Amino acid sequence: LLPTGRVHYFPMTEYEGGGRLKSLLSGETVTVKVHRKTVDATYYGTTVPSKHTPSFSIADGQTLVPPNALSELLQDGTNNWDRYCVLGGGKTAMDVGVWLLEAGANADDVSWVKPRDAWLLNRKHVQPGSEFFHDTIGMQVKQLEALAGASSVEELFLR
Repeated sequence: LLPTGRVHYFPMTEYEGGGRLKSLLSGETVTVKVHRKTVDATYYGTTVPSKHTPSFSIADGQTLVPPNALSELLQDGTNNWDRYCVLGGGKTAMDVGVWLLEAGANADDVSWVKPRDAWLLNRKHVQPGSEFFHDTIGMQVKQLEALAGASSVEELFLR
């Protein structure tokens, strides 16, 4: 749709309301005329831990470290922790857990607090295009077979 001129894309821009856009790079603000509607791509409110203040308190003597700072702390020797607690149930939290283990942390010293279990899909089974047909449709068939064969919700989730 971009080539048609009917849609405009403003990367690295914050929407301030009323048609006002602020560049995150330069700080420049411009006003645009909305002809039909504005699509708010921030609907799901994804946040990056290093870009906001946590909504909980940190106990005295404890250290909160955003994921992107872990490697620096381990490299410069300021890591004097004997226990780790990973917060969150998303892909970043999973990456942090794997990273800690690969960096030498003992699995018994890593705790994981997550609000709910994540539902992950193997990208191999959700790709568009004819070259992925058998993988994509094959996974859909397996899901439908699990649905048809389960006698309860509990059994369905075990399949």
